[in-house]
Amino acid sequence: MRKQSVAKTKPLFAPSRPKTRRLHPRSPWKVLIVDDEPEVHGVTRMVLEGFIFSGAELEMIDAYSGEEAKRILSKEPDTAVVLLDVVMESPHAGLDVVRFVRKELDNRLVRIILRTGQPGQAPERDVLNGYDINDYKLKTELTSQKLSTAMTTALRAYRDMRDLERNRKALFRTVMKARAASRARAQFLANMSHELRTPLNGILGLTQLLLATGNDEQCEYLQMVHEAGLGLKSIINNILDFVSLEDGEVQLEEKPFDPRLVLESALEPVSIQAGWKGLKLQSAVEEDVPDLLVGDAARLRQVLINMLANAVKCTERGGIRIKISRLPPEMDDLSEALLQVEVSDTGMGVPPDQRQHIFEPFALGESFLTKRTGGVGLGLSICKNIVRRMGGQIRLVSEPGEGSTFSFTARFGLPAGVAERQ
Repeated sequence: MRKQSVAKTKPLFAPSRPKTRRLHPRSPWKVLIVDDEPEVHGVTRMVLEGFIFSGAELEMIDAYSGEEAKRILSKEPDTAVVLLDVVMESPHAGLDVVRFVRKELDNRLVRIILRTGQPGQAPERDVLNGYDINDYKLKTELTSQKLSTAMTTALRAYRDMRDLERNRKALFRTVMKARAASRARAQFLANMSHELRTPLNGILGLTQLLLATGNDEQCEYLQMVHEAGLGLKSIINNILDFVSLEDGEVQLEEKPFDPRLVLESALEPVSIQAGWKGLKLQSAVEEDVPDLLVGDAARLRQVLINMLANAVKCTERGGIRIKISRLPPEMDDLSEALLQVEVSDTGMGVPPDQRQHIFEPFALGESFLTKRTGGVGLGLSICKNIVRRMGGQIRLVSEPGEGSTFSFTARFGLPAGVAERQ
């Protein structure tokens, strides 16, 4: 391997002047000249003497055989351009170098300009179709201007591809760091939640025992403690659910269930909360909703309870209405049912700047909703994750002071007999 600066050796008595490197301090572009004829090296250096691209000069490296070129490219992976002859120690030595660079080194950045004086050994069409080169030049037609133009084009492409690759790697590192941080946070939340749940279950159990033996005044206070403990347990369960869903540990069940019974089950705990606040709670299931579906009834119930409880929290006057309907089948698919669930309330509504982030985890931790209703902002995020796993989408329509309507779709299977009758 021979390296030589582009600038000529300074004459013995020439007046001193600043070195080229000082005028162009940026790292030089590495150019590998591969040819078995020394004259070609000399002419190439002469033509490219003083060549500057994007504020940097060239660092030209010489190789006089394909094997020497392979060794150099293995040691100099940041080579920008290869000016490559075809016929050297063998008729296809140059093409072997191309194959080595692209296949063995897996180097897609370096620009390869093939220069040949024997086109019969490497016909242009065959080479362009069969090898990953970037330009093809006949030595007999390659003028100084054409070589300079080819070098500019090659360096521009190399620079742009290198910058894209750097940005891609930087983005990949950022994503990996974010994922690692997310996993660490999720693991911390899971560990913390497990540690909290054990003593909390003990508190709830002891409180339940005391409620059976205390006087009226004590029972009133104990009931408040018990309700507060249940609220804390709900938050802890939400955190564990969130972690499991994010990690992909939750697998949806595929079992037959009655959607009307699931709705009734979801309304029971919420109706108590609505009654305390004097809210009217209405429900409706349209007739075309099948009596039997196949899917995860427990997860559907969880979404319904979360959305209904959220509506109760955000509503001070009026009421909440939930409606379940069936959407038309897509592509005449009669093996499944696409349900739509709408939960409407007459509450305070959601400001426009909150709607975009309301389904993101922890997005409401410091916002208007959590400050007024409590919680850690995980319920809607859990709903979104479950709905997505059910092949559906979740949406929000709201106006401040005029209430909100949360809706979602979900796909469920149909038992064989039901599907045949569709």
